[in-house]
Amino acid sequence: MLGSFDGAQVIQADFGIPAQCNWVPVFDAYIVCVKVEFGQAASIEQISESFSSFVSIELVRGLPSSPSESIRLLTEEDRPQPRLGRQNGDGMATMVGRVIADAMLHVCYVVLSHNTIKGAAGGSLKNAELLVKKGLI
Repeated sequence: MLGSFDGAQVIQADFGIPAQCNWVPVFDAYIVCVKVEFGQAASIEQISESFSSFVSIELVRGLPSSPSESIRLLTEEDRPQPRLGRQNGDGMATMVGRVIADAMLHVCYVVLSHNTIKGAAGGSLKNAELLVKKGLI
């Protein structure tokens, strides 16, 4: 598409385009493909470690609706997938996978969250729990 044809063969364009594809439609889940450029390069191992070692702040960790693992790093090449991952942490956990180096930026990864449990309903519930814990209601 972005190359040229010289009459005998296709000559590839001289620039790269990072791309990912997700199957749609999905039920009850958001998938986001994230591409990040940092101020300085970080290895895939460093980025993966940041995801796998993430711990919510103490105030949020103790809420009844908070999952034990807020972010789960998946290492399978075909994860996250909505039907297989949306219920993790009772729908309140975020799945991160397909963490790869990117030729144009520094890293790409895919994020999956349940849009109604973690999003609308769960977000409202967690906000209410937080207000109660802080003594505001």
